[in-house]
Amino acid sequence: MGAFQSLPDDKIKINKNFINDIAINYIQNGTYTDMINLTDAKKCQETIILTKDIIKKKMTKIEIEALHSELYKDALTEVFVSPLLKLQSDNELKCKQIAEHYVLIGNIFNMIKKAFLLNSNNEANGDKDANLCVNRLNRIRIQNDNNSNVINISKNVCSDKNTPEIDNLETLYGFKYKHDKVKEEEQKNYSNLLSAIKKSKESIGKYDTIFNDLPYQIEKSHSLAKEYETIIKNIENNIMATQIKLINILHKIFYYDEERNIRIHPKINGINIETLAKETRMIVTDMYLTCENEFHKSVDFQEKINNYKRLNSD
Repeated sequence: MGAFQSLPDDKIKINKNFINDIAINYIQNGTYTDMINLTDAKKCQETIILTKDIIKKKMTKIEIEALHSELYKDALTEVFVSPLLKLQSDNELKCKQIAEHYVLIGNIFNMIKKAFLLNSNNEANGDKDANLCVNRLNRIRIQNDNNSNVINISKNVCSDKNTPEIDNLETLYGFKYKHDKVKEEEQKNYSNLLSAIKKSKESIGKYDTIFNDLPYQIEKSHSLAKEYETIIKNIENNIMATQIKLINILHKIFYYDEERNIRIHPKINGINIETLAKETRMIVTDMYLTCENEFHKSVDFQEKINNYKRLNSD
């Protein structure tokens, strides 16, 4: 313990900054699966943390202990059967927990990145990469001539069977949190989201061929046009409000240095990152749930329009 206490503070900061830079490199360059692999105890023991060669040479057992203390402020304690086992397992555990800290940062970043894939100018915004909200918005958004007083509201919102996965959000819920575990109320909200997605999929499967694309044109001032526009606006406003909240989280985790390089904020540790993960979970869950509920309204609206079309054709 005396050796640990004698480690200079600047040495701790150098090691933390060094590993932060490696983590940023992993996150920015898409080698995120390499980070996830490092949460495996055996892999972590072999590689020490994040890279198997560089940090293995750069960090000693004492330095790992110092970094762990810096990240977790001695808030993690483990009970072992015997002192001998503690000496062997404690270093492995610390290594794994340090790795998990950076993996969680990557989880949050990837979730927020997914939440921003919302416009056609973004090359990653294909069916595979688009998030749940952009899928629902693209389904119901209508293209009309702004100079015309008449719009066509007959778009089949169930014609596309694709529903994006919410794997990034699932990863955040399934992470093994140490300080701020997923609460019962949060889990309930997540279950409500899963139920809403299931309902959407059932509607899409039921109506994909029943709804048709026969034009149903009405004046923009018509109550039906305003009703449909409200659904679209609710999703758009929800997305905009969510993005502002997520940007605030990004600003708490990352910052630009003087050379405009992205860095992990020095105040981020293994405890407060879990609080930010919780905020991210709640924000994105609410966003997705709002989008699903509005999509359900659009299906009901589409059913109403198809009834009108049948009546007019008789």
